[in-house]
Amino acid sequence: MDFRYVILALVGLAMIIWGLPSAYSLSKAWLKIVAALVTVIGLIIFVLGILLTCVPWFFAR
Repeated sequence: MDFRYVILALVGLAMIIWGLPSAYSLSKAWLKIVAALVTVIGLIIFVLGILLTCVPWFFAR
């Protein structure tokens, strides 16, 4: 296991935690879209961070 990528997973998790409630509670429509995009990008970053933590040679040839 390579723990350098745990920070990547934590950043993604923070983006998800902020984006999910914000996509529901913000008043302007464009802010809801931004919050939803942040949530999706956070999910991708979170999965990538977990994958690289557990299998660091995943993208190596």
